[in-house]
Formats: sequence, C-alpha cells, structure tokens
Amino acid sequence: MGNSEELNRYYKLVNEYIDEYVEKWKINPKRLDKYFKNNTRLISFLERNGLNGINRIEKVINDVIGDRRSMVEDGVLTFEGFSVLESDSYRVQKIQECLYRGIDKTTVQHEKILADHYDTSLGHVDIENAEKHHFSVNGDKYDTKVVIYTKDELEKVKSNLIDYSYTKLVNETMEVMDIGIKIEVKDFIDEEKFNQVLEKQLTAIKVSEAICGILSVNKEKHTLTSNGHLIVEYEWGGKPEH
Repeated sequence: MGNSEELNRYYKLVNEYIDEYVEKWKINPKRLDKYFKNNTRLISFLERNGLNGINRIEKVINDVIGDRRSMVEDGVLTFEGFSVLESDSYRVQKIQECLYRGIDKTTVQHEKILADHYDTSLGHVDIENAEKHHFSVNGDKYDTKVVIYTKDELEKVKSNLIDYSYTKLVNETMEVMDIGIKIEVKDFIDEEKFNQVLEKQLTAIKVSEAICGILSVNKEKHTLTSNGHLIVEYEWGGKPEH
C-alpha cells in the first residue's frame, strides 16, 4: 500500500468482505476476532479474496474487526435496521448449528487426513456430504462412515458452543424463593466473563465429546489425531448424500 488513497481502498474492500462473511455465516461481530485469531484461517480468508501478499493487509483486517467489535459493544452497529445485539439470527439458537455455522465445505485436506488415519489411498475415501463433513472410507481393512473436523474447525465449533450456551442461559428466568419474584438471567450475567470461563473449560477433548453428544454417538467412537483433527465413526445412514 503506497499511499492513503490505496490504503482507503483496501479498508473499503476488507469492510465489504467482513460484512459478507458476517452475513453468510450469521456470526456475531463480537466473536469475529475468535474466528480470525488463527493464522491459517486468516491466510485462507486472504487467499479467497485475493488479498494475500499485500503489504500491511493483516493490520487492515485487524483494524476492521476491532472497529466491528467496538461498534457492537457501543450499540452502534446495525444490520438491516436492527441491532446485532438484539438479533437472534446472529446467535446460535439450536445446538445442531454448532456443527455447521462458520464452517466451510470439506476439501481434499479432509480426504488426506482420513487416508493417513486409516492408512489407505485417496481412492478409498469418498465425500458423501461436503457441508456436513460426511465421508465413507472403504478398503481392505475398513468399511466405515465418518464425520471429520480439522483442528481449525474444532475451534469454530468451540466458539459456536460458547455462543449457544450463552444464548440458552440468557433466555432463562429464575424465580426467587417461590414468592412470585422473577429475574431474567440476561439482566445480570456478564457475557465476556461467561465466555472466558467456558473458553477455559472447553478443551479439545470436551469439544469432541460435545460433538459426539450432538450426533448421538458413543464417545468411544471418536479419535483426536496427533495433529488435533477429530474423526468420529458415525453411521449417518441412507444413500450417499451428494
């Protein structure tokens, strides 16, 4: 970026791309920094939008994300006439959404991970549903159906689980001493502190167990690879879901 005019142009572009990302995945802007804190995820975002190799572009992205967060916290940021803070569409409402929100379709990377794990060739690994990460692995040693999430994707699931847990909690009402006094949890809970506590508790193992629970799969059916990827043997059933 050689001058202020060029710098402003990239700020405008990044703002548009971030808006697209937020709208597509219905991600609360307060959690954007969580989605982009991983360098691999940031590189993917840059490459997808043709921004890789541009000097100081990471600073532009961080500035835009920081502005989004500040605007939400100040109650300024709005989408389509309503505040993001008040919009349920930017909250994870159903626990099943935790497995898909903000997570892209599978790629050849997932196939390679499975081929390595099952010690087979790529020809024996078939994508059955790219959006749901459903695969079948067929060969001399194995004939199984699985769901797979990379290490980065597990971080996204974790973020979704935190958002879902908070959303569920703040919608609850407490009755005090059975004397007709009711208090809404959202009136006194601190979202930032809640997120920090749950962030520490949700280890990779706990996230994996949560995924098994959502899929109604026995915890023994999952494997965390040495690289932090999750593979769950899951009989999703039916015919291939192309």
